[in-house]
Amino acid sequence: MRNKIMELCKDYTDLTDEDIQILIEYDEKIGSIALLTSNDIFIDALTSNHKDSVVLAWAKPEKKSLYNKSVVGDLAYSENEPGVYKTITTGKVSRAISGVSQEGVPIAQTVVPIRNRNKIIGVLIMERDITREIEQEQEVNVLKETVEFLKKSLMELNIVESYFADWFNNGIFVLNSECRIIYVNKAAHDLYIREENKEPMGNDLSKLLGTFRDLNDMLSKISSPTEIGLRDEVYNLHIHPIGIQDELEGAVIIAQDMTELRIKEREIQGKDMLIREIHHRVKNNLQNIAAILQLQMRRTNSEEARTSFQASISRIMSIAAAQNVFSRQNIDTVKLKELLGYVMNTTLESYKFEYQNILAAVEGRNVEISSSQAIPVALIANEVVSNAMKHGIKGDETGEIRININENENMVIMEFYDSGKNDLNYDSRNENKLGLQIVKALSTEQLDGTFTLSKVNGETKAEVIFTK
Repeated sequence: MRNKIMELCKDYTDLTDEDIQILIEYDEKIGSIALLTSNDIFIDALTSNHKDSVVLAWAKPEKKSLYNKSVVGDLAYSENEPGVYKTITTGKVSRAISGVSQEGVPIAQTVVPIRNRNKIIGVLIMERDITREIEQEQEVNVLKETVEFLKKSLMELNIVESYFADWFNNGIFVLNSECRIIYVNKAAHDLYIREENKEPMGNDLSKLLGTFRDLNDMLSKISSPTEIGLRDEVYNLHIHPIGIQDELEGAVIIAQDMTELRIKEREIQGKDMLIREIHHRVKNNLQNIAAILQLQMRRTNSEEARTSFQASISRIMSIAAAQNVFSRQNIDTVKLKELLGYVMNTTLESYKFEYQNILAAVEGRNVEISSSQAIPVALIANEVVSNAMKHGIKGDETGEIRININENENMVIMEFYDSGKNDLNYDSRNENKLGLQIVKALSTEQLDGTFTLSKVNGETKAEVIFTK
C-alpha cells in the first residue's frame, strides 16, 4: 500500500516526499479506526487542479462496507463530496455532512484535516450509510400528512381497505368513539396478536392500556407521548384525537417500539458504571503509591530527599483527587469547585503543621470543565497551594488560602490568594523553581491558557485563565 500511495500522490497531487510519508503513516492506523467505529475510513488528497480529491487509502469495517470494490485511486468530485472539499481547502472539520459516495449511496461524512506543520496535505474521512435515515424522514413526513388527512375525513372512508400505514415500522391503531379498533397496520396487528393472542379488529384497545370509562377518559388520562411496558417490550405511545366539526369521533394511536433503545440505554449505564469503577480503582492505586512513597520518605535522613518525596506525594494525591471526582460525576465533565476542594484539602494535609490554623475556602461559580482538563487543573492547584504553604505562610500559626472561580464568555478564571508575608513566591526570579515551572507549563501547554503572579492588597495572587 505504501507504493500505491506514493504512486497516486506523484500522479495526481503536488505533495512533497515529506507530505507523502506522513500520509503513509496515517494509512497504517486507519484499519484500527475502521474496526473501532464500524465505518468506512478513507484518506484523500487534493489533486493538482485544486478542486477534486483522489482516494489514497481505504479501510473497510469488519462487517458491512458501503463499497463492493476498492475505490483507491478514484477521484472524488467536489460537487458530490462538499465536506471533503471544505476541509481539504480550509482545514475546518466537517461533521455529519450529507453527500453521495462514488457508488451513489447517500452518506454522512465526518472529515478532519491531516497536516504537515501548518500545511493541509490531506483529509481523514469517516463515511456512514444514511439511506435508512432518509427513508425514515420520508416516512415521518408521510405520517404527518396522513394524520392531518385522518382528522378531516377518516370517518368517511373505508379505511379497512387502505394499506398506506403498512409502510411504517411503528404500529398504528385507529379507534372509534367506543375505543374499539377499526384499523391496524401490520406492525400494530402483530403487536396486538403477541399481547392478546387474538385478532385486533373490533376489540377494545383500552383494555390493553388500562381501565377507562370511554375514549374521553382514556385521552384525558394518557398523556402523549407516554411510555408503557408490555411483557418484554417497551413502547412509546403518541395519541391523536380525531374529530369532525369539533365532535370527538375516534383516535389514532401510534406505538413506537422503544425496546432496543432502552436495552442500549441499560448497556450504556452499565458501561458508565464500569468506567466509574475504573476511575475508583485508579484512585486507590495512586493512594497506594503515595503510601509507599511515604514509607520511603520516613526512612531517609536526607532533608532534600524528604522534600522531593513530599512534593511527589502531593502531586500524586492531586491526580487521585481528580480520579475520585471522575468516579462520582459525569464522565465527560467535572465540577471545578468540587475538584479544587478535594485538591485543597489533600495538599493542606501534606504541608500543614499540627499547630497551624489555616482557613481554606473555594468560592465562586461551580463551573464545569471537560474531564481532559481536570488533571492539569488539579496539578496546578496542588502546586499553587503547596507553594503558598512552603514559601508564603510557612510556619505562621494562622493563615488563609482562597480560591475564587469565575467564568466569562467561555473563559474559566481561577484566582488563588494566600495571606503569607513572605515574598519568595512573588519574586519573579523564583519562576525557575520546579513548582512554578510546572504551573506555567500546565497552564500554557496543557490548558492553552495563561498564568500570572501578582501582589494584591498585601496578598499573593496567582491567576490561571483558560478556555472551557
